[in-house]
Amino acid sequence: MKMRRIAPAVALAGALALAPTVAWAENYPPPEIETSLPGTVAEAGESFTLTIPAQDGDEVTLTITNPDVPSSAIQIAGTASKTKIAVGNDGVTFTVTLTQPGAFSLTGKVNGEVVFAQQLSVETATGSGTGTNDDGTRVEAGGALDVTGSEAIFLGVGAVLLAGIGTAAAVSAKKRHRASA
Repeated sequence: MKMRRIAPAVALAGALALAPTVAWAENYPPPEIETSLPGTVAEAGESFTLTIPAQDGDEVTLTITNPDVPSSAIQIAGTASKTKIAVGNDGVTFTVTLTQPGAFSLTGKVNGEVVFAQQLSVETATGSGTGTNDDGTRVEAGGALDVTGSEAIFLGVGAVLLAGIGTAAAVSAKKRHRASA
């Protein structure tokens, strides 16, 4: 196989391997949701803010649900779901108070499209399992780290390795063919 055939084949293999990362890049990084709540655990009765990024005129809705807790225990300006129109490009801020313990689903939508979905655990204040950082924010003991970054790097490295192995095999086969001729 001639070099002018190998180079386009390697380029095509690389493009095919990296094509999914281009599709994933459209939504990466996800919109940055700002909150005054450190982590995903809150205390019952504790108020926190949640800011969902939006452009001027966008309709932003925050909905919080828990089938085991009455809607009256979920307060976003007195209701369990609130819609606001964005003014400016700074996003929309909601003040939330969850008065009863439980597992809550928070969903943020901009113009009907879900941009934020998270689970939030609300616990009664027990005094154990929590501490504070030097800056005064509460820290929960245990739990998992947030998922960050992309797994696409592993796909890219794998594709490059496969392309290298394929190229080495082609070159080796060409040398054996020349040696036997």
